[in-house]
Amino acid sequence: MSRFMLSSIAIGIAIILLGSGEKAFAEKRIALVIGNSSYEKLASLDNPKNDAKLVADTLVDLGFSLIGKSAQLNLDKVSFDKAVQKFGMELQDADVGLFYYAGHGVEVKGINYLVPVGANPVREADVDFELISANLILRQMEAAQTKLNLVILDACRNNPLAGRGIRAGGGGLVALQSAPGTLISYSTQPGNVALDGTDGNSPYTTALAKTMRKPGLRIFDVFNEVGLLVLISSNGAQQPWQSSSPIKADFYFSGQTVSSLAAPAPPVILPAPAPQKSTAPVIPPKTAAIVAPPTPSASESRNCSNDGEYIVTNVAFSDPVGGLVVRSAARASADKLGVIPSEATGVVANNCDGGWCRVRYGCLSGWSSSSFLAPRSRNLFRVVGVNASDRDGLNMRVSPGFSSSKSGAAPYDAEEVVVHSCERIPNDQPWCLATYKGRSGWVAKRFLSKTGSE
Repeated sequence: MSRFMLSSIAIGIAIILLGSGEKAFAEKRIALVIGNSSYEKLASLDNPKNDAKLVADTLVDLGFSLIGKSAQLNLDKVSFDKAVQKFGMELQDADVGLFYYAGHGVEVKGINYLVPVGANPVREADVDFELISANLILRQMEAAQTKLNLVILDACRNNPLAGRGIRAGGGGLVALQSAPGTLISYSTQPGNVALDGTDGNSPYTTALAKTMRKPGLRIFDVFNEVGLLVLISSNGAQQPWQSSSPIKADFYFSGQTVSSLAAPAPPVILPAPAPQKSTAPVIPPKTAAIVAPPTPSASESRNCSNDGEYIVTNVAFSDPVGGLVVRSAARASADKLGVIPSEATGVVANNCDGGWCRVRYGCLSGWSSSSFLAPRSRNLFRVVGVNASDRDGLNMRVSPGFSSSKSGAAPYDAEEVVVHSCERIPNDQPWCLATYKGRSGWVAKRFLSKTGSE
């Protein structure tokens, strides 16, 4: 058989595999997808069942095996417990575990709960019996020692327990602590309420299903792009957020390239051809020249200063790299050139169009999302009224209210606190979502005073 024929057969096998939809992902992928819409005692939600179906279909196409073979819809407490238990058992020999939930979610006393369709808690003491602690899912994943765990919560669309005397914190969820190798993605930032959507799916899940299918995106790139899409589609009203423990290896939902979806053809071993004499001169193969990066000239070096009029905002809640990603082009899939720190206050920004700005910070220049930039004078506050003897300074909390857990602190003499939004919670004073040098959380507004002019 000729070399040409063997090569043709190998190419044909790859084409057949691509055409038949066979997956050749290296990892064993297990997912539990739950969507609760038809609540019996609480307000019903239109979109979670649709969101769960969309995510389930997407994950099947991406090589995941689903618990129950499909999206699990409208689960009561008993069915929810059984599904999570089966999920934990199936994870024992898996490489990647993914849990997705759409529906009501609520934080009570620092614990996030997912709400079964038959839940009807009337006292705060009922929540452990009527609801599902999100920590239960994390414990199942940790016990299985899966290489990579993904928890995706498109919840906290409102407070379903309002008016029941149950002190739900801030109408949203709080940050979860997780074992190594775990990434947790929330449809909105801590303490905030997510949008339910008007076209049959939530803005977050619509962006998630679309982005997971893009080949070549690493796991952090996927969720960063999802965040940008949601910010744009919601006109800044909803900002997804994520947290992660250390993750060792790269993971691609759709593979590193389109061709990686095809199984590699087995190597073809051919007998070596008989040696033939030749009088042609031997020409060594060309090698790529190694070119050192150019050294900035003296004039260029003088431009490496932080003299811009923009500050970086919001990214502390949404970007795991701790700052504003700078890319080679105005799109989320472009190469990452570097990161502007989340506390940066001297960014040059111009040519802002279509949600992106041409930016420069020091010697780093490229394109960044305009959603994470604001004029220096617009949002800067200083801390006031905090006793200098208090070493912690102004406490930041995961949700509005003094009873909420601390997420960090700004010094009592801090001058450049960035304020993103403020709101008044019932029976309490106004609270503001703020960032100071990479630390973010909710602070009482009475401890802030404007430092710049509008």
